[in-house]
Amino acid sequence: IATGLAIAFLLSPYIGEQMKQRLPASRIIIEYMNQFLLVALIFDSLMLMAGAIWAQDAWGRFWAWDPLETWALICWLSIGLLLHIRVAWKLPDLGYSWFVISIFVLAFATFFGVPFISIAPHQGVV
Repeated sequence: IATGLAIAFLLSPYIGEQMKQRLPASRIIIEYMNQFLLVALIFDSLMLMAGAIWAQDAWGRFWAWDPLETWALICWLSIGLLLHIRVAWKLPDLGYSWFVISIFVLAFATFFGVPFISIAPHQGVV
């Protein structure tokens, strides 16, 4: 949802007036994007914790630094870093939107791309 809002924010200058009237103000779009990114961070945190608990039971270890686990951690760190940069450095809305889209691409590549190129036994969605 945050990615869809980022795309809507980026495309808002290029859409017609009739469609523009249906969209909320840019400030509201950015605020919703921020809130959904916070929800994504919470669910990504829960995913990492649940995966560690499951791995402890399944394999006798909670973390092995295999590619899928490592890239899932990188996704989590990137969301946290983006939220931190947004608050600490007052990242402009345009840059924030592009970073949200890049995190979506990173997460999509992590969960649907890494398992295809990984030789580790942890194959994820494959």
